[in-house]
Amino acid sequence: MINISGMSMVANMIRDEESRIEQIGFCLSGMATGVLIGYPFGSLFYEWFGKTILFGIIAIAILLLLGI
Repeated sequence: MINISGMSMVANMIRDEESRIEQIGFCLSGMATGVLIGYPFGSLFYEWFGKTILFGIIAIAILLLLGI
């Protein structure tokens, strides 16, 4: 659901057809890379360190992205 709404936001923001196609492709490749990298590394971190470290890493990333 988030992927679809993100794509529609990109499509609405960029009016030029060729640039829109390029940016949507860039977003799709970013999502695919996240899946390809996220699942293996997430499972390795879970196996090595447990659930707590994963939630800590995600919490720190969210705080950094929010600028807190």
